[in-house]
Amino acid sequence: MIVDPNGAINISGNGAADISGDSKNGNGAVIDGDVNVTDNGTANISGTSTNGSGVIVDQSLTKMRTTST
Repeated sequence: MIVDPNGAINISGNGAADISGDSKNGNGAVIDGDVNVTDNGTANISGTSTNGSGVIVDQSLTKMRTTST
């Protein structure tokens, strides 16, 4: 699973997203784009790899935000 750096995943209004990726010869889940979580939304990110990283979160972690109203 790769999230493009020019794209975004937006989760809001009690919505939820499960982002996962598995690889035997590479990286499992690579998050380069924004993941925005607002209004009680939930994001679960997981990944596994035999010969790479399970989860890579680039700049998105600093942009990830959760707000509640």
